[in-house]
Amino acid sequence: MDKRQKERSPILNDEGMLTRFLTRLCDLIILNLIWMACCLPIVTAGAATSALYYTAMKMHGQEEGSILRTYFHGFRMNGAQATRLWLMELAAAAVIGVDLWFGFQKITTAVGLLVLIAGVALGLLLLCESIWLFPLQARFQNTDVGHIKNAMALFRLHIPHSLLVALIWILPLALSLAATEIQYILFWLWLTCGFASLFYLCAYFFRNDFDRIQMENALK
Repeated sequence: MDKRQKERSPILNDEGMLTRFLTRLCDLIILNLIWMACCLPIVTAGAATSALYYTAMKMHGQEEGSILRTYFHGFRMNGAQATRLWLMELAAAAVIGVDLWFGFQKITTAVGLLVLIAGVALGLLLLCESIWLFPLQARFQNTDVGHIKNAMALFRLHIPHSLLVALIWILPLALSLAATEIQYILFWLWLTCGFASLFYLCAYFFRNDFDRIQMENALK
């Protein structure tokens, strides 16, 4: 073996941290582009998000194989149900949006104020449920109503992780809106790997919670 090969830093070999980091970064760029493309029809955004969570959780378990094959396998397997759930989420958001609009228009009246409070409460419930809905649907089989009920139950049982996931999304998005001087750079960062990176980070917590739930159920 050549002496220079022996002396080469392990960080540069096939198992080195740099190689693994660059490989994972390339995977996230591919996932980001695929996810955005699959979200373009809007109606398929739920299926695209479920497939991305499916792939990201597989990546954390070193089970993904080919990124493209894993993503589209998750898309085909969960796509129909994820699309139904997504349309239900959109319909609920539209109703809440109308409720909030009416409440703001009539805020000086008792009815308007009550409608506004109800809209805010329902909006928060929808947000809490949506945090868990698509990762849950990507991991487990259940009915549409069953997934919605379990998503709400998991939010209550795992409030710290739920709030952490919310912050993982809220803080970068808020920074992107507030940091006007670097918005151009952030825009290209979102386009290349930003969305997939956040999904990947959130999937770490979801996978750990799901693994623990499965283990607890197996021990019962």
